[in-house]
Amino acid sequence: MVYEKRKTRVGRVVSDKMSKTVIVAIEWKQPHPKYGKPVKRTTKLVAHDITDDCRAGDLVKIVETRPLSKTKRWRVVEIISNQMPQTITSEAIAGAVDEKPISDEKPEIAAINSEEKPDSLEEETAGIEPSDENSGEESQ
Repeated sequence: MVYEKRKTRVGRVVSDKMSKTVIVAIEWKQPHPKYGKPVKRTTKLVAHDITDDCRAGDLVKIVETRPLSKTKRWRVVEIISNQMPQTITSEAIAGAVDEKPISDEKPEIAAINSEEKPDSLEEETAGIEPSDENSGEESQ
C-alpha cells in the first residue's frame, strides 16, 4: 500500500504483552523554551500488530490509521530490526560453566584448597576424646 498522505514514525517497541497490540516509544527533540538547548522527549503510541511478531526492543515503522480502539491509532508496517531479548537458557548456563574455571584463585592455591576435606563435623572430631579438664569440676 502507498502511505503518502499518512504520518509515519520509527520507534522502539516498549511492550508486547497484549495480543496484536504493541506500545511504541518515539523519541524526538524539542528546544528548551528558555535556554534553547535540545531536550529529548518520548511519546508512547499504541499500535496494531496484525501478525503479532513484534517483541520488546524491536525497531519498527508505524503508520497513522483510522481509530481501531480507544487508544489505538497506529499500525505496524514493518519490523526494521529485531533485538533478541537477553534471556538466560539452560544451554547458555551449561556452556558458561564449561568455559569458566570454577575458581579464580591461582592454580597452586586451588590445588591446596581442593585437598580432601571432611564432610561433616563428626568425622573431624571422631578421633578426639573429651578431656576431663573441661568437665566443669575442678580437682585440687
